[in-house]
Amino acid sequence: MHKVFVYGTLKRGYGNHALINKSKVISLKVNAPGINLYSSGPLPFAARGNGTAIGELYEVDDIVLAKLDKLEGHPVFYKREKTKVQLASGEVEAWIYLCDKYAKQNLLIQSGEWEYDSKI
Repeated sequence: MHKVFVYGTLKRGYGNHALINKSKVISLKVNAPGINLYSSGPLPFAARGNGTAIGELYEVDDIVLAKLDKLEGHPVFYKREKTKVQLASGEVEAWIYLCDKYAKQNLLIQSGEWEYDSKI
């Protein structure tokens, strides 16, 4: 099993959540220090930085992880890397999809939490 930190269209209420909606929810409010989020509007990008990204944490199996890799274009577009995330119970390591190549071309999300009007 794999822990995956999601911060964009994989979150509850967004179009790609169907890929993980049967996976175990660990927490719906998790902080990922050292991660900046950027927005192009309908798509978020994450990159290492001095901010704190806010997202959700799931436990997924190998099949779901492979589907997420395909969705995110890993390793060509987004790159899946390990990062530390903070839960109320302490710190754990989780996968995150980073896109340094395109992130900084977009607007930095000061709050660290991506939201978009066209939720499903």
